[in-house]
Amino acid sequence: MMEVILDVDGVLARCHEDAVREYGYYEPYPLGMRVKDVLHDLHPYLQDVSHDAFWAKFEYDFWANLRTHDYWPHFWDYMNAKFGNENIFIATRPTHNPASAAGKMEWLHRHLPHTVAGFSIIKEKHWLASPNRLLIDDSQSNIDKFVEAGGQGFLWRQPWNGLPYRTWLGRVIELEQFIEFGV
Repeated sequence: MMEVILDVDGVLARCHEDAVREYGYYEPYPLGMRVKDVLHDLHPYLQDVSHDAFWAKFEYDFWANLRTHDYWPHFWDYMNAKFGNENIFIATRPTHNPASAAGKMEWLHRHLPHTVAGFSIIKEKHWLASPNRLLIDDSQSNIDKFVEAGGQGFLWRQPWNGLPYRTWLGRVIELEQFIEFGV
């Protein structure tokens, strides 16, 4: 049986949308833009802030209270039916703010109590790769590293990774095709 590793920020939770809201941006998320690029007109100084420093700004409450995506209950039911919760592992990356790890743990305990094989707060997800493991992530870089390390990777469509948005069902159909045919 294939084991699945699910990313939290961007796949299960609205990390990017909630981050731009923290800065006062409430419009639909533009296709192919990083969070700092979306906020450029409102806060031009952010262009000089490193990626790590930008995300380190967010404290415990931000991470603990991320909103789930609207498709969350349906997607979770599908994943459990397809793989079984004993084959689902959650992996999420910490920021340079230690409070992010505690906030993410709180989020996991609120939304996934006793329903997965395990979870990890890990900077480099490729360390979890093996031939029978599939990473579902919204970061092309994470997918590339995971595949290079011997795992399988599926890029979850989101506006910030430049893939045209599809409904959650459209993404699940793509996931099914990937699992069945490798495309």
